[in-house]
Amino acid sequence: MAIDSKTISITAADGQSFSAYRSRPASGDAIGGIILVQEIFGVNDNIRAASDWFAAQGYDVIAPDMFWRQERDVELNAASEEDRNKAMALMQGFDLEASLGDMDAAANLLREDANLAGKIGVVGYCLGGRVAFRMAASDAADAVVCFYPVAISQDLATSTGPQAPLLIHLGAEDHLCPPEAQAAITEHVQKSDTGTVTVHDGVGHAFARLGRSGRAEEAAVSAEAATLDFFKKHLGA
Repeated sequence: MAIDSKTISITAADGQSFSAYRSRPASGDAIGGIILVQEIFGVNDNIRAASDWFAAQGYDVIAPDMFWRQERDVELNAASEEDRNKAMALMQGFDLEASLGDMDAAANLLREDANLAGKIGVVGYCLGGRVAFRMAASDAADAVVCFYPVAISQDLATSTGPQAPLLIHLGAEDHLCPPEAQAAITEHVQKSDTGTVTVHDGVGHAFARLGRSGRAEEAAVSAEAATLDFFKKHLGA
């Protein structure tokens, strides 16, 4: 499917604006909207590729710049030690609550688009997976998918459980989410009738990132197919 992709501007609740990468079918007819929440390396080639892939499946996708309050238009390389250190510093200073408001603004933009049919889904990777997890606890989206979310164990004690249908993909060998954390997340999520956790064997963190191969490629393809099935069921598309 042919797609159109461009950088757009979104107005935050405080009146400031921030950038986002938007991909959608060139026909203008989307089967639903997706907010795609970046990992700690910004809206880089990996996130743009993921956005384009979902757009090619028929969705109108917005990937907001999540770090704009600290530094605008961050694009980092996960293979660079210097960039990894910068990404960790940005994560430490990240304002999660403010970012949730930004995601709401992106979702509202999609809902107001006259060419959009269907509902709004969220896909979050890494730190974006935590943002997506928090969105699942509210009415901010109609269905939420988290790929290898980080640091959500600290949210479990204050969360009443997902309100929106939620699917979490974990890597069995993810050093950022050890077995005890995976067990706690699974127990919490499965309290909901529409919450599911899938643990993918033989892979660690970031198994769905651009450039994957081998077992990571197999796990990513499986997770992405399950994600599309999940959205088809819950977004009505």
